[in-house]
Amino acid sequence: NSNVTLPDGTVVYLNAGSQLTYPSSFEKEREVWLLGEAYFHVSHDSEKPFLVTTEGYAVEVLGTKFNLSAYPSQKVIETVLVEGKVKLKEDGFQVIGDDIILEPSQRAAFHRDSNVTHVSSVNVENYVSWHQGFLNAENLELNRITKRLELYYNIQIELQKPILGITSITGKLELNEDPDSVLIVLANTASLELVKINKSKYIFK
Repeated sequence: NSNVTLPDGTVVYLNAGSQLTYPSSFEKEREVWLLGEAYFHVSHDSEKPFLVTTEGYAVEVLGTKFNLSAYPSQKVIETVLVEGKVKLKEDGFQVIGDDIILEPSQRAAFHRDSNVTHVSSVNVENYVSWHQGFLNAENLELNRITKRLELYYNIQIELQKPILGITSITGKLELNEDPDSVLIVLANTASLELVKINKSKYIFK
């Protein structure tokens, strides 16, 4: 995981396996391209909207803090707004149906297969805390936690029984460099056994 400061002062935190492409300077517009997941703290500039484009989807802001998860392997693109306002667009140009404008503490889930967006209120810490080095869980399902850990550490986590995935977890996981210690804490919290198959594959049972 890394962070980068863009030419306009915007700070972007990149999650594992993510790529951000941007120009050396912003002239008439501020547009960047994201592959993967990033947390944005966008510098305010009312005359130059900031546009984050990913595959067939874009988020436009003036100045705000938000998280965008758009890994190619995921069927859902998630936008979670912490502060400010964002407008969601499809194909980077056409607005999805009516304008979808998020308010703070809202999550928009755009389903690639159906081109449908669902908006809901969430605890943003569950979605953005990774950029601060921990994973916050408040009644969060185990399968959502393992999915985030898979992306963060570039590992594979299997649940021996799929029903284990709906186990509700509450707590804070420190995301240190060693996934083993993090997964042991998670296993103990969920009262499960952790089996390490190799350096990149684990099983909960």
